[in-house]
Amino acid sequence: MDLAEKTQFFTIDVLTDLATGTSFGDLTSDADQHEYLRTATEAQPAFVMISSIPALTKIIQIPFVGKLLFPTSQDKIGMGKMMGCASSILYYSRPNSDSYWFSA
Repeated sequence: MDLAEKTQFFTIDVLTDLATGTSFGDLTSDADQHEYLRTATEAQPAFVMISSIPALTKIIQIPFVGKLLFPTSQDKIGMGKMMGCASSILYYSRPNSDSYWFSA
């Protein structure tokens, strides 16, 4: 049993349950259902590089560059998938509200 992986599943489930009222169920299914952990692990070297080179940080803050590089709620895996799931959960939990505090 990989306790580190179970801890990550637990953390994701607790945070999503607190934020949206519904967990993503990674701990129950014993799987990274939305490939969030995999994509975060793969992207980590890029995060380190970008944060250590100030010029790159300025470049990715340009709106059209950011739209090309950053995840969206339409993505099928990873952070974008998590954004889409959270957006759906929040939308359906407040169907009569005109404003949402979260939009992806």
